[in-house]
Amino acid sequence: MTGNFYQVGLGLLMKDVQFTQDELAMLAFLCKHAARGDAEFEAALDVIHNDLAATKALNRLKDTFRSLGKAPILQAHYDRANRVYG
Repeated sequence: MTGNFYQVGLGLLMKDVQFTQDELAMLAFLCKHAARGDAEFEAALDVIHNDLAATKALNRLKDTFRSLGKAPILQAHYDRANRVYG
């Protein structure tokens, strides 16, 4: 996919949530790269996955989203993108 698919997804996940300082730092990093496009976001994820501390921080952020029941929102975003872009 092209464009800002990940940026929109992050925006949907962040709506109405209060984050810790560590989560905000990770989100700032992710959003900065997502704003530059999907390829840039995917490259940023590769950087995160090559750093153990960053990977743990990302996993904690994912756990926060899961605990808040945000999965259906993100799934709807993926489903819609799949219908539009195939």
